[in-house]
Amino acid sequence: MKRLLSLSLTIATAAFSVACGNKARSLENASHPTGSQVAALTVDSEHVVVTHAHEGVVSRVGFDGSLSELTLNGEPTRITKAQGKYFVTLRQARQVAVLEERDGELVETGRIDAGAEPFGAVASEDEAFVYVSAAMDGQVHEIDVATQQITRSFSVDGEPRWLAYHPEGVVYAVSAWEGFISTINLTSGDVETQQMRTEQIVTGGSENPD
Repeated sequence: MKRLLSLSLTIATAAFSVACGNKARSLENASHPTGSQVAALTVDSEHVVVTHAHEGVVSRVGFDGSLSELTLNGEPTRITKAQGKYFVTLRQARQVAVLEERDGELVETGRIDAGAEPFGAVASEDEAFVYVSAAMDGQVHEIDVATQQITRSFSVDGEPRWLAYHPEGVVYAVSAWEGFISTINLTSGDVETQQMRTEQIVTGGSENPD
């Protein structure tokens, strides 16, 4: 388990380095979240919405100390915000929950079937689409925010879990196994996969791989 965790963190770091360093274009909105997260800032920027997977709860925490909670069974794992809505992956339920804020409370307004073990979630910068990884299906789904329907699915090897969005029109998917980092070109629909040399990753200390 420790080795898997170390591997996952190393791969995720590499993917975000690729996302930030290999493309020339930058975000027009510098505050737009580009990676899968367990928290999302509210529209008014005065609260944070946080997922608690093991408790089956999503919290709305105010910077003034206020707190409200919504029970959301199915292991709420990651969250992303688009067009004033919150999209929460429910790993056990195989769904994405759609939440909205009403009178200072979180309200569930819908669910989207997303396949086996939906995990990562990230929105495009224009907030037209949300991308969700279905790890056990080996898929990354594109969800139209307006219709809340899956419009495209991309096949990705190695149980894709962690996602990162780049404004060049690319989604990076980091897989849990085999050291795969996949680049999804949202314009062409092509998927390119690279494999890290996992034998170089050592847990609990440093070691020269040679």
